This record gives sequence, structure tokens and C-alpha cells, in this order.
Amino acid sequence: MSAGATSGTFNVPILADSTDENTETATITLTNATNSTFSDDTATLTITDDEEA
Repeated sequence: MSAGATSGTFNVPILADSTDENTETATITLTNATNSTFSDDTATLTITDDEEA
């Protein structure tokens, strides 16, 4: 993120497959802010299966 930004995005590549799976989650934690602070430094990433059971 550039200086002065109040939000930002990044891509998380998901590899397609044909396996029926449960929904998966991961916790993302932002660290090492430089000359700033995080108002909320964690988020939950949810990967929802797109195959039919």
C-alpha cells in the first residue's frame, strides 16, 4: 500500500480442481506497519468449494 492509503487489496491465487471439499478458512494478520498503525490487523479469508457434491 502506498503512503496515505486507507485501504488496499491483494490477490490470493486459488487453484481449481474437481474435488468436492469443505469450506476452508485462514486468518490473515498484517504486521510491520511503517509510520502508521492498523485499526484492525486481522481478517478471515474464506475459500468456498465450487464443486457440486
